[in-house]
Amino acid sequence: MRVYAVADIHGKNKRFERIRDNLSDLKADILVLAGDISNFTKPEKILSRFNELPLPVLVIRGNSDLKRVDHLLTAFPNCIPIHAVCTKIQSISLVGIGGTLTIPFHSRICFKEKMLLQKIGSLVNTQTVLVTHTPPYGYQDLVMGRFHAGSRGLLKLIKTCQPQVVICGHIHEDGGVSAVGKTRVVNCAFNRSGSGALLVFENGNLATLEMI
Repeated sequence: MRVYAVADIHGKNKRFERIRDNLSDLKADILVLAGDISNFTKPEKILSRFNELPLPVLVIRGNSDLKRVDHLLTAFPNCIPIHAVCTKIQSISLVGIGGTLTIPFHSRICFKEKMLLQKIGSLVNTQTVLVTHTPPYGYQDLVMGRFHAGSRGLLKLIKTCQPQVVICGHIHEDGGVSAVGKTRVVNCAFNRSGSGALLVFENGNLATLEMI
């Protein structure tokens, strides 16, 4: 299973076109969108373009995606919402956590973050691929090389449940890979030099990981 993961498209056509070109080159089986697909207005346009791609597109909202994006997704059957559910595709199980409150130099996922993370925790195990918009605090969340802006609640969840991979974005300038124990944290945000990550799974386990 070849998973191409991206975040922070912000409705930009050039970024969509880059994704479409990469999908062909990478021979991906699924595309994961880790939030900020649109940019507050007219999300229908970019969602319709992703809906036309010839592979499943798994989606969570980010902080620049309006709440109505969740309802819009029902009109785009190829765009699969994965917030707060476990979605199994072939040999891998994905759980999504959508949303992020942008509070300078520290982020929460939502106003009722603790309650949501408790709910999500029951879905997550060591084989899970966890898809969030915000990174965990201290991991791929460095703003301007100076301030950590991730979620402390998410970090606690990761340390407790140890999913095999966390796919995230939000902090554009800190794309890359790090580890929380046995969990690989992949910030796949679009930035000047990067356009996501390719994760290859064999028998449900992460085999290789490459930043694109």
